[in-house]
Amino acid sequence: MFQKGDYVICGNNGICCVQDVTTLNISGVDKTREYYLLKPVFQSTSTVYVPLDTANKSIRKAASRKEADELIQSIPDIPLIPLADEKTLERTYKEYMHEGSCVAWIKLIKTIYLRFRDTYLNRVICQSESICNKGQYNVECGDHSRLRKKKRMRVGGFK
Repeated sequence: MFQKGDYVICGNNGICCVQDVTTLNISGVDKTREYYLLKPVFQSTSTVYVPLDTANKSIRKAASRKEADELIQSIPDIPLIPLADEKTLERTYKEYMHEGSCVAWIKLIKTIYLRFRDTYLNRVICQSESICNKGQYNVECGDHSRLRKKKRMRVGGFK
């Protein structure tokens, strides 16, 4: 349970300060149900009410500066998400997104980034080798970014 003065992350509202734990005096609302009264730090005119009984799904503790620095330093040591197969990829990513921990988010970002980078690089290398192996291009100094037709014509922005 969060205390008055704690800083939390609350969905689209961002960083909020817990102002109080209260009940709502609104018709049609359970008068015994308790809510966190939150004030968004960057929207000081707004007020957010989050039910205590469902708060663990929508708010989490904000990291301190020290915790954030330690987390950043540990990024190289945080492992990638183990992926069983491509069929469960989307479900696995969603599980990590909804976990709500900073480490889970870093695993997700690292995994997606490295998969994209490797896929992109493999695609570029395969296309470059395919083009070069057909004998249509001269490759200077092994640099595939300077593909030239034998007739020295501009092709797709390459000189």
